[in-house]
Amino acid sequence: MFEGVSSLLMPHGFFFGTMTDAGQLWTFAQKEIELREILRAREMAVMSSELALLASSSSPRGGSIYVQKKLFNLVFPEGEEFQRFGSRYRIDFPLDEDGSEESIQTNLVHSSSLIQIARQVQFACLDIMNYVEFWEDFRKHFHRIAERLGVLHTSEATEVDVVLRKPFDKDEMEAMSLFSAFMFVKCD
Repeated sequence: MFEGVSSLLMPHGFFFGTMTDAGQLWTFAQKEIELREILRAREMAVMSSELALLASSSSPRGGSIYVQKKLFNLVFPEGEEFQRFGSRYRIDFPLDEDGSEESIQTNLVHSSSLIQIARQVQFACLDIMNYVEFWEDFRKHFHRIAERLGVLHTSEATEVDVVLRKPFDKDEMEAMSLFSAFMFVKCD
């Protein structure tokens, strides 16, 4: 990817885009693993061996890491090992109440790996920023377009009131936190 972009850009040209935030995805996965361990310890302490065996056969613990949230699900397949482009994973976004969903299956790219690859083809990293942080830092500049897109809902509010509101709920912010924006500049 970087080689193709580099061949098209002149020195000091900018390359920006979006990627999943590997750190945030791993945070969700780690919390799920910790929850599994807590549940497993409680299960072992409270249930008889027969009931524990029955519960473990129907439990999603072990194997793949599955994180279920209101607006998305994350799946890290069993046995994935970290490579240069990270572990394979899948994000599912439920679209409708009829059960349809959009799935993204790809490899996790850590920011440090992306920066290292970019340097090899003469790019310098200007910034990599999680979408939540990006929104908080720049929403004042984008509030008019956010209103037109229906992200901000205003009713006879002053511009200051609109800018200072938090337009996303907790679940939307959590989904937004899955992604980061990046910006690189081509060096001489």
